[in-house]
Amino acid sequence: MTIMAALFLLASACGLAPSGQDTGIMGTVTIGPINPISKPGEPDSIPYPEASFIVRSLSNGKEQKVSSDKDGDFKVLVPEGRYVLESESGGMQLPFLKPVEVEVVKGSFTEVIVSFDSGIR
Repeated sequence: MTIMAALFLLASACGLAPSGQDTGIMGTVTIGPINPISKPGEPDSIPYPEASFIVRSLSNGKEQKVSSDKDGDFKVLVPEGRYVLESESGGMQLPFLKPVEVEVVKGSFTEVIVSFDSGIR
């Protein structure tokens, strides 16, 4: 219990702790293309388990590392505001995430699909 309180205080000090437990960003992380040649009717991306990326506040620049679960899903608690989701490497290494801007509204979760480029061509 003490550890959880300390983590919450640390997140608050970083500027990314939400004022309530009902505000943030959630979604699915995918990776693609999965084949060098795309074929009509066949999926060109798949869920990306344990993918890591950064959620950065556009108002204060504070960052939080986020990882998807074994199914490629993620959920991060952040206060209302504008954010960018981006690669940890800054897009310099494959797979990379083209930056995605999202707006979070107080009292809800903004849903997004985060798509990493596999580099397969």
